[in-house]
Amino acid sequence: MLLVQLLGTFALSTLHWPVCRLFVDAKRTRLSRLLVIPCSLATVACLAVDQETLVVLSRSILVVSLVALVEIDLLVRRLPREISDPATVISFVVLTFARPERWWPMVLGAVIPTALMAGTSWMSRRQLGSGDVRMAPLLGVHLGFVSSTTVFYGFTSSFLIAGISVFALLLFGRASRSSTIPFGPFLAAGTVIVLAAEAWSIV
Repeated sequence: MLLVQLLGTFALSTLHWPVCRLFVDAKRTRLSRLLVIPCSLATVACLAVDQETLVVLSRSILVVSLVALVEIDLLVRRLPREISDPATVISFVVLTFARPERWWPMVLGAVIPTALMAGTSWMSRRQLGSGDVRMAPLLGVHLGFVSSTTVFYGFTSSFLIAGISVFALLLFGRASRSSTIPFGPFLAAGTVIVLAAEAWSIV
């Protein structure tokens, strides 16, 4: 069963090239092109432990979307809504079919963090970009499907990882206070770590 699920992820990962071609094709390195599918497969394998087929499908969609979003954000500091919005809708539909009773926690998981991040973006004068805000519903749907506590852990972990990373970059002179640091990779990392921990019953 896991082999079939990974083959499905492989098929979805082939969409990465045409999607990224629209935004960052000229800036992609050979290494990044080679790592896309292995990283996607490894991540889905971590998130697919003891999960039903529809949940694995939704997490495959999440991972493939996040891999594209992270690469684009790192290269051009952009998180396209053309990726995050469809992935959010499709994930919500698939997860609702998997467990209809979880639709309300998923809605809350998407709406509350998005509202908080929108407020943070406004108060910080757009230092937190609109792409980061639009990415929040995708993460919130998947985290909310598990539990409200997982939503809290996921977003808290993202901000914590970002804070530690930025402090390290400043400390070692790899960035300055005026540097533009993409936040999308930290959002993705916090979400994947918490979902993997949940899948492996670590939290």
